[in-house]
Amino acid sequence: MPKVCLGLVLTAALSAAVSPGPGSQAQAAPQPPITLVRIAALPGRSPADASRYLDHPAVQAGGHVFALRMPDRRLVRLEVRGGTLTAAEVPLPASVYVPLALAVDHGGRLLVLDPSVRRVFRFTPAGTGLRDAGSFPVEDGADGICAMSGRVYVYRPGAEHPVTVYSDAGAPAGSFGQQFGAGSARRREALSQGQIFCSVAERQVIVATSLSGDLRSYGESGRLLWSRRLSGVQAQPVLDAGEGRISIVSPRDGSHVLLSVTSIRPGSLLVQHGFRLPGQGSANRRVESRTIASGSGAELGRQDDLPGWLTALGGDRAISLDQATGAATVWRVAGPRRQPR
Repeated sequence: MPKVCLGLVLTAALSAAVSPGPGSQAQAAPQPPITLVRIAALPGRSPADASRYLDHPAVQAGGHVFALRMPDRRLVRLEVRGGTLTAAEVPLPASVYVPLALAVDHGGRLLVLDPSVRRVFRFTPAGTGLRDAGSFPVEDGADGICAMSGRVYVYRPGAEHPVTVYSDAGAPAGSFGQQFGAGSARRREALSQGQIFCSVAERQVIVATSLSGDLRSYGESGRLLWSRRLSGVQAQPVLDAGEGRISIVSPRDGSHVLLSVTSIRPGSLLVQHGFRLPGQGSANRRVESRTIASGSGAELGRQDDLPGWLTALGGDRAISLDQATGAATVWRVAGPRRQPR
């Protein structure tokens, strides 16, 4: 995140109007709510270990999950054993200094993005450890990664075209997309901070911003499919403060921050935001989960009763990683599900 000039508080009532792009539709039928049944859980942190939580989950075929234990950025493997979810540390080689994000490619290899050395490391799971499968260089400023169909997509919010494509062998294969917002380079970078998600079933690359409700969907070739600003999301305004500085505003009536983007049901995305009040740090007053049609970006419904940081595991399984408590839970999606198209 770029350095900011703090201390400015401004009440902002930002427009919640939808910004349709190619393929958007004005209305869409709402979906039935998602119902989750707990399968297994990893208890939350103890007072003596109050700073640790799991983040950046990457899912292999069969539902095997890797995640980073924060803030020390240790790699862990999550497994369901009976009614318990266990987390076992998996050593990374000394060549990996600052693992920032994880993904799994079409061959089942674990991809580890390390921006400190500007590389993506590839590993093949072997027993309880990892076997080196090579690495390739990436450009400076990378902070997100996903993979599908033999390609790796790396997100660089400070770049004019933020999504860079790499072949399965790690060769650059072009870039696409546009930054969010306008103004100075630092402001555009701050507004473009967010997450990249590869919807393998829909063959789409989704970019969602952290500080606003903006989403864009691209095809595998980089063609913009749709663009949308989600309704009801209170953004944190980013202001140019002069001399290369910016100021991120904290509205007095609260604001939203992006938690996760995933696909629980075929044909739709689940975008989760935490709503926070000023002075309460990273504690969410509530978690808002919006279902979005993958093909059009149309909003299909909202739920406020789902756990945050949900990630699909395949089939009818999902996992939530609660950064507020450090708890992790594996769920079965028990509600009505849309049939694959």
